[in-house]
Amino acid sequence: MTLFEFGDSPSTCTYLYGFDAGNFSIIDNDKKDFHVPLRIGIRRSKIKYLDAREFFRLMEAAILFYETFFSTKFPWHKYDNIFIPEFRIRGMENIGMINMTDKYFIPKHELTEQMKFEYLKVLVHELSHMWFGDLVTLKWWNDLWLKESFADYAAGTCLEALVTKFKKVILNPE
Repeated sequence: MTLFEFGDSPSTCTYLYGFDAGNFSIIDNDKKDFHVPLRIGIRRSKIKYLDAREFFRLMEAAILFYETFFSTKFPWHKYDNIFIPEFRIRGMENIGMINMTDKYFIPKHELTEQMKFEYLKVLVHELSHMWFGDLVTLKWWNDLWLKESFADYAAGTCLEALVTKFKKVILNPE
């Protein structure tokens, strides 16, 4: 058993608080000089379907894109991506962490182009919420549409940029 101690958290909406417990394998970003510590939590049985290096390069490129897009540095101390078995929704933003379904981690020949696109879209959609949804959040639930609509817009803009400007960074890291 591992005990983690956390410092005081800033005041936040209760729906943005996240706490995961389970038998997850933790993978840290191999690039230690990136300014945001990145980690993955995933079931041991799914690791063989994860290209962690590619995942971390994608997250680094997306964070750099959003820092420019929002003119604000990544607002949290770390960014964890926890892939949850049987998670009923595609993803959920929490402060410094997203929870996401692990249904995309299957043999490559079983992944459709639609599933690959959906996976990437959910990743950058949830990441965008670190700025617009977590740092800046809604006053009440009737404004949820605004946060989600903007995250969809930001995700589409980010994916387009990643395919063009950041393609070398993601697919051919130095």
